[in-house]
Amino acid sequence: MKTQKSISRTFACALGFFFILALATTSSFAQQAISYQGIASNNSSPLQGPHSITLSIYSDSIGGSALYQEVQSAVTFTGGVFNVQIGTNKANPLPLFDAGDYSGTVRPAPGYFLGVSIDGGAELAPRSRLGAAATSWSSRFADSTRAAGTATTALNLAPSAGGVVTTVNNLSGAVTLAGSGGTTINKSGQTITISSSGGGGSGIQGVQNTDGTINITSPNGPTATFSLADGAVSTAKLAAGAVTTAKIASGAVTNAVVGSGSATNGQVLTANGSGGATWAALPPVSLTLPYSQSATSASILFSLTNSGTGYAIDGSSGGEIAIQGQSTATLGVGVVGRASDGSTITVPSGVCGTSDSHSGVVGNTQTGDGVEGFASSLGVGVHGSAGAGGTTARAGLFETLNSGATGNTVEMNNAGMGSAIKAVSTSVGGTNPVILAQNSSTVVGAFAVQGEITAPSPGANSTAVRGMNDGTSGYGIGVWGSQAGGGWGVYGTTLSGVGVYGDATGTSTSSDGVYGVSNSGNGVQGWTSTGTGVLANANTTGNALVAVYQGSGVSTTTSNNIAIFETALANKARIDNTGKGFFDGGTQTGGADVAEAFDVPGIRSSYEPGDVLVISRTGTRQVEKCSEPYSRLVAGVYATKPGVLLTPENIDADLSGKVPLGVIGVIPTKVSAENGPITAGDLLVTSSTPGHAMKADLSKLQIGEAIGKALDNFTGPGTGVIEVLVGKY
Repeated sequence: MKTQKSISRTFACALGFFFILALATTSSFAQQAISYQGIASNNSSPLQGPHSITLSIYSDSIGGSALYQEVQSAVTFTGGVFNVQIGTNKANPLPLFDAGDYSGTVRPAPGYFLGVSIDGGAELAPRSRLGAAATSWSSRFADSTRAAGTATTALNLAPSAGGVVTTVNNLSGAVTLAGSGGTTINKSGQTITISSSGGGGSGIQGVQNTDGTINITSPNGPTATFSLADGAVSTAKLAAGAVTTAKIASGAVTNAVVGSGSATNGQVLTANGSGGATWAALPPVSLTLPYSQSATSASILFSLTNSGTGYAIDGSSGGEIAIQGQSTATLGVGVVGRASDGSTITVPSGVCGTSDSHSGVVGNTQTGDGVEGFASSLGVGVHGSAGAGGTTARAGLFETLNSGATGNTVEMNNAGMGSAIKAVSTSVGGTNPVILAQNSSTVVGAFAVQGEITAPSPGANSTAVRGMNDGTSGYGIGVWGSQAGGGWGVYGTTLSGVGVYGDATGTSTSSDGVYGVSNSGNGVQGWTSTGTGVLANANTTGNALVAVYQGSGVSTTTSNNIAIFETALANKARIDNTGKGFFDGGTQTGGADVAEAFDVPGIRSSYEPGDVLVISRTGTRQVEKCSEPYSRLVAGVYATKPGVLLTPENIDADLSGKVPLGVIGVIPTKVSAENGPITAGDLLVTSSTPGHAMKADLSKLQIGEAIGKALDNFTGPGTGVIEVLVGKY
């Protein structure tokens, strides 16, 4: 049916609500369907024969989504009249509709509406409101005093109950709740209260059992308080391991409740090593001196532990040795001192030896270690200290007395991130070095100080020898090497790291990271295969590298220069002692033009890079911003990044009050479109816009008015900045 006009209809319907209740019977399937009858016509012509009908149920009279929908494809129309059953298809059952509460006043039932569409056409309007059928209303609420013949008068269920109790423990009819053994049942209105008590008072206080035992199976409760008769708990009553520390309250075990059993006077209860305990005599509380004992054991024979701040062992002797340790093993250690907790001890020391006139600690060995100090956390393995009152005392002395010995006097090996050797002097005004190493050997190749890094992949800042001067007097030196012969004062060699590293962190202007002096050789020489021979670095306000020539001779290609730079022993760059530079191969700078420093009238900060400048007639050697077109006083452009800056001043002169006037090169320049768009290649002249250039009219251009050629296009409007090849055209 393509169109529907003036369609009229009548209908009769019944809506059956179906709910699952606790009833003994079930409503028939017929009561789960809706009967619907109607009359339909098309332009006053009643419909005839089979037609397809779409039936939809909504919760709104207009709009909204369908709660339920079904299509009956062959419904017979006779004189326009048709009859349908909605919801008879078990595969598409009706939903459970809400009918509100019993009285309909607390929560009224929501409205439901039926929409009809014939042969796929538009839904007919208006929708039909559905009402409740009698059978559905009766099954929605069960009678309060009876349900399927089952009596429930004893429980007197409320009328608004959601279901009906049909049985109580398989009993029918009146059911009575009764209490006994201290349990009472009281009814107050609709409330039944069940309470229990025993022995008087509140709660259950009396527990009786026929065999005299009480079993509590849950270890976490209930908590019970028992009054035990004296002697009731015997050994036979306790399971092995039943009484643990967690089960005994603090202070519960006293002398009065613990028997001594078979113990004799003076014995104590000790563990026997097999999970039990025995009574034994007290261990000895004193030693009879002199005391000597020998035993063979893989464990410690004698151990003392002091958890306080005192000494574990204190040895004092009027003779030569206060404490002696001896090991007969080939690589054994006579005395081992270990400080394993540096967090609670001011100076945690493995071994601390003091002496008024001799040696604090003496180590003597043939093949092993004379003295070994070990610190496992924050302590010090070996600490040598010279007293505050000493004048020539030394904290440590290491000597090799055999002139033919090839071993090193002192070796330091650090596998961690720290330094192999760290020397710090806190002396104020002291003149002696922090580390003084002197080599008197005449053998070629002998070193006073040698630093070596053997790690295959050292860190980026690994240093074989590092000297640091933190003083503020201006005279401290990080590393000082002195050589009276023809060798090197300081010589550093490395394959990938740093040959020599000097760090001067003082605030004085005279602090030097590395200072080299030589009468005939090299003050400082760095050599490397892949890294940097000499690296100069200044992190704050110091100088990374200062080269000083203090002689008065005439500079040549080999001597009397401030600096010489070579490749394969051939000079590539040289700065003589007058400051003149010589460069084999030319120079390359990071700038793009040649500029010269000029004074400006007015406020210096009002000038900025890109300004077009002309010769000022207000002073000598001054330039100012242009302010008229085609000025023959045009001089150049304020250079953004000059590659070469010329000035008649010396190199230390303060040029902060001057501007760099770019006279030749490529310079970013301020331009104006007041004489039309600018195209790359146009000649530029000054404009009336202060500090800006414009396109030149070749018919007006005179000699000396052009400032340069445009390298970029500028179409305007207004002003901008473009690249200009500045020069005289």
